[in-house]
Amino acid sequence: MNKTPRLKGNVISKPIIYGNTAALLGKRVEGDATHKWSLFVRSAENEDMSNYVKKVTFRLHESFDEPVRECDKYPYEVTENGWGEFEVVITIHFLDPGEKPITLYHVLALFENDDTVPLTKRSLVSEKYDELVFNEPSEAFSRLLLSSAPVLTSRPHRGGDVHYTPARNYPEIEKQQLEMLEDARVIVKKEVTKLRQRYRKADSTAKRLHMDIAALEAQLKQYSA
Repeated sequence: MNKTPRLKGNVISKPIIYGNTAALLGKRVEGDATHKWSLFVRSAENEDMSNYVKKVTFRLHESFDEPVRECDKYPYEVTENGWGEFEVVITIHFLDPGEKPITLYHVLALFENDDTVPLTKRSLVSEKYDELVFNEPSEAFSRLLLSSAPVLTSRPHRGGDVHYTPARNYPEIEKQQLEMLEDARVIVKKEVTKLRQRYRKADSTAKRLHMDIAALEAQLKQYSA
């Protein structure tokens, strides 16, 4: 992509979902693998990210053959069989070489925990919501970011599907979090107002006491004279 001027003051945000699904394998599977899992990076708005993403790399545990996997087509996904949980390093590279790659970290989840959502009795999803924020992108890259087309098919949480339905309602969660922050801001503002009033009252009292002490000291001087 040829260099074009950056658009001053322009900020474009792209919400994404990344994480993994995992399904318990049957007893007939050979080897030590207990689960089939899929790591993924997807658009939270079901847009085709290949309009602005060059590739996504997944760095797996070193025990895997070819621990660094590259995906250059949407959806960005790696599927394997395994038995252990480990941290995955995910790096998103953009078509504009002027945009630095973004690195994400995800702990592959095979078993239920506080961050997972069950899909069936034998499968789960562990996902995170984030936003790719582009500050003052170039004019050419801005056009790519804004021209991402939506994908059409919808089969939630199945490997290889282009369309993805998040396990949680992240816009609603974000709205609730913003409301909680606003409520907390109002409470803090009220407390600050109360403290200021108490300070003014204490300051006024201190000034009166200072004047009374000064008057008493003046009287003492008169009696001493």
